[in-house]
Amino acid sequence: RAMTAGLHTLRQLMVATAHSDAVAMVERLVDKLAELKDKNRFIHDVTGEGLLRSLRLPSDRIAREFVVECRRGGALLTRSGEYVKISMPLVCTQRDVDELVDIMIRAMMRVQDGHE
Repeated sequence: RAMTAGLHTLRQLMVATAHSDAVAMVERLVDKLAELKDKNRFIHDVTGEGLLRSLRLPSDRIAREFVVECRRGGALLTRSGEYVKISMPLVCTQRDVDELVDIMIRAMMRVQDGHE
């Protein structure tokens, strides 16, 4: 019985820690994407819930170019029309979020340079 109680307590602690880490990563992703939107004329809106987010860009063509540039940088994003979909895993770290946003910044700079 003591072993069962100990395992149950350990599981509960692991779930609580994972939840608080995921909440912190959601907040970080939301903040970083808001900063990106504020600094970028091509991002019209940021929507979504949790670690599933999307960016609305001006057109399907620009979204396609942006996704291609992100993939070249190492980020696997998808799109649907003018929406770019971001799906981060629950176990992502601050470094993962920061790296994704850095890739997106570089990709957006390349896309914007092609449309000036």
